[in-house]
Amino acid sequence: MKTLNQKGLTTIELLVCFVLISILSVSMYETVTNYKEKQQIESMKTEITTYKNLLTKEIQDNIIQNQKIVKVKKESNTMLNFTIGNLTKVLVLNYNNDKPDEISYGDITNPLPDLGKDERGNYDLKIDREKSYLDYDETNQIIEIYIVFTHPDLGEKYAIHIVDPLTLT
Repeated sequence: MKTLNQKGLTTIELLVCFVLISILSVSMYETVTNYKEKQQIESMKTEITTYKNLLTKEIQDNIIQNQKIVKVKKESNTMLNFTIGNLTKVLVLNYNNDKPDEISYGDITNPLPDLGKDERGNYDLKIDREKSYLDYDETNQIIEIYIVFTHPDLGEKYAIHIVDPLTLT
């Protein structure tokens, strides 16, 4: 009868164990990294959606639901003046390079959420200057507000779009 080797693990056996553990570690690292990236993107989406919903509610509460608009004046593609009763509120899209873009409405300025910067130091989340506009059709008395948010990782599917036919008092 042959006796078993009582010397322990051979070098080959140790090397095989090390390689197997390394392969498992690398695959787990990639899985965790992918999970963290997905979590970060979902967090950005939530932040943008919350911002969009709060701002839309604020505008709609004043323009559509609660207030009687007396006068609307379009100053430019980025500015509308609303006269609500004896109060004037201005909706303005502010494009910035050194700080986040902002949307001002009345006496409240809402900077876009800070979702990081690109390699040149510009903020990633921007108001799309090409597609966003504020419009008032005087003949048909229709307000249209269309604000598109862009981010290199998220695409262009985040926007505020309000269309309201007015009955001026």
